[in-house]
Amino acid sequence: MRKKPGFTLVEIIIVIVIIGIISAVSWSVLGGAKKSAAVNDACNQTAAMINKTRNYALSGKDGASGSIPDSFRIKTGGPIVIYSVVSNTETQMESFSLAGGVSCNDKKLTYKVPDGSGGSNQSIVCSVGGSSRTVSVTPYTAICQ
Repeated sequence: MRKKPGFTLVEIIIVIVIIGIISAVSWSVLGGAKKSAAVNDACNQTAAMINKTRNYALSGKDGASGSIPDSFRIKTGGPIVIYSVVSNTETQMESFSLAGGVSCNDKKLTYKVPDGSGGSNQSIVCSVGGSSRTVSVTPYTAICQ
């Protein structure tokens, strides 16, 4: 009897099982990398929005209604919202939602016109799943760490 070239059913099943194991491991690693990248982006975007708010106060930007505001305020937690404040009345100027299901803890920062003062040392944690990054806020800047 002459042997025919080819693969046995057992060999094919073993190859399919090996491919399945490799796919499962790769999928879990890539899922964690996506969350980490989303948190990193959200952290950088949050820091940028805080710095933008302070720059509005320093530059004397007109408020949302065209008036000259007393200060500018930014709120995190949910969408990030920048307000101009005139006589303790907030008027929304900009709103930004973080992508990838990332959320940051709820903070409110106020910067006074014209010198941008009023900020304090704070930490804002942005997270999704098991991945998190911290925005460190000082009176002069905000950076993602």
